[in-house]
Amino acid sequence: MDIPQLTPGQDFNLQLMIRGRVTRNKAILIACGIMDSNSRLWPIEASLDTGFTGDVALPISAIRRLGLRRLGDRLFTLADGDRSIMNAYFGILFWHERPHDVVVIQSDGAPLIGMGTLWGSRVTLDALDDGGVIIEEISQQ
Repeated sequence: MDIPQLTPGQDFNLQLMIRGRVTRNKAILIACGIMDSNSRLWPIEASLDTGFTGDVALPISAIRRLGLRRLGDRLFTLADGDRSIMNAYFGILFWHERPHDVVVIQSDGAPLIGMGTLWGSRVTLDALDDGGVIIEEISQQ
C-alpha cells in the first residue's frame, strides 16, 4: 500500500497530544510525521498495533519514496509465533513534537505504529465508529 498523502513539507500540525480516530472496521488511525533522506517532513496516517512490539512498519513503496537507509535484516516473532527475517531501515519519526530515531520494518500492509513508539504514552480511545483517539506523553519524572 502506498501512502497517498505524502507531500513533502505539507503544512500539518504536530502536537504533544496526538489525535486520531477509530474506523468502522475497528482500526485505530493516527497522523504523525516522518523525515525523508533530504530532511523533509512527510505526514503519514498509520494504524496503532499493540501486538507489534517494534517502532514503525511501512510498505516498500513508502520506504523507497522516503529514501530510508537500510540497516539490514532483523529477526521478528510474529503474532502467530512464527519467526521471520524482515528488512529494517533507519527512520526519524516526529512523535510528541520531537524527532525520535526509529527502526522501520518493511511490511506488505498498511503503515503501522507499534509499542516501541507508543511506549511512554497514554492512549485513550472511544471504541465505536468514528470514535476519538488521544495519545499523550506520560511524564516520567
